[in-house]
Amino acid sequence: MLDREEDILESQRIRRVLLTGLINLTIRTNYLTFNGNIYEQIFGLPMGSPLSPLLANAYQKEIEENFKRTPLQPAVLMRYLDDYFAFWSHGREKLEEFLNFVNQINEKIKFAMKAEEGEWLPFLDVEVIRSNGTLKNKFFKKKSYAGIILNFRSHHNYRLKLEIMSMIIRSLRLTDVEFWDKELDKLTRIFLYNGYPSEVIQRNIRAVKPNGRIGTIKEQ
Repeated sequence: MLDREEDILESQRIRRVLLTGLINLTIRTNYLTFNGNIYEQIFGLPMGSPLSPLLANAYQKEIEENFKRTPLQPAVLMRYLDDYFAFWSHGREKLEEFLNFVNQINEKIKFAMKAEEGEWLPFLDVEVIRSNGTLKNKFFKKKSYAGIILNFRSHHNYRLKLEIMSMIIRSLRLTDVEFWDKELDKLTRIFLYNGYPSEVIQRNIRAVKPNGRIGTIKEQ
């Protein structure tokens, strides 16, 4: 991995042996206690370490280099951390072969696959819809999602409640405008169910809705 970053090492005047030594010290000296016993972590990166995401991302790039060894490859391959989204045009059988190859790169790292069903596919928080040769997006919620958030009447800081609202409303930015009306209705019902006043809902949704236009929200 360091071979591709040689220019960075030179610009920062960092000796390769020193850097690798520091990295090894960080990831190989991790201990935990359980039932009064001390254990050493012998595999994987330490949870909570600022270095872990950086190294995991670098290792993912190494895995991707192995993808090039296959005769058939995805037409498009995109990644967010360790989740991939790909376009495959070689048939389901060849896709299974590609997955089997990927899962042989490292015996301790296995990928699972979910293929498109009914012209849509969930990816992270987005529902990707294939429609007439184009891709459309909607905010994706699992079927188990019950719409329960911090109740507005709880004794938590008011700013925290607004931040929770803002976080949920930002899901609209993952949604194509043509789906906004339905998504707004769902969000409104969630907020009202959890005790949020209609004027607070309107004010926060107005901040992200195109043209700032929004109908009156009635408490239910």
